[in-house]
Amino acid sequence: GSLRNRSRLLVEIYRAIKESVPDNFLIGVRISPEIENLGISLEDSLQLAEILKNEQIDFIHLSCWDIYSPSVKHKNDPRKITEWFTGNIDNLPSIIITGNIWTKSDAVNALHQGADIVGVARAAIAYFDWAIKIFDNDFEPSKGPYSVEKLESAGLSLDFIDYMRNWKNFVE
Repeated sequence: GSLRNRSRLLVEIYRAIKESVPDNFLIGVRISPEIENLGISLEDSLQLAEILKNEQIDFIHLSCWDIYSPSVKHKNDPRKITEWFTGNIDNLPSIIITGNIWTKSDAVNALHQGADIVGVARAAIAYFDWAIKIFDNDFEPSKGPYSVEKLESAGLSLDFIDYMRNWKNFVE
């Protein structure tokens, strides 16, 4: 069906949450803006962001996997995924971006793409103190693969480490 119909459940969930919490409670949605093999197009995600903006959502979390990658469909356009959102939608809610952010330079790049907030995942898993270390300009964390011992020393359970074996080149 139409994007409006496909997004109806999400909008209804958002509205139900909004009615149940104080006005100062922030509500956001995390989306993967473009996954070609799952039929998620950048155009649909941009339209979804407009729908969510009109619902007055507080933030949109763009899960990009790699902030440096351009659109899969628009390979000749140099804009990164975040730039498609920040450059095409007026009065966009706050944008959180994640994906291949390891260093201070990566975080600054994400902000230059128009993100309001930078999120980290893989780097923070391997380096629980990433948020502190990032202020050191010489901090260059290894992107892995990591030994089980390194991940255990970061406080991760063996069950979680076993799950992360599904991530390409994350666990040795």
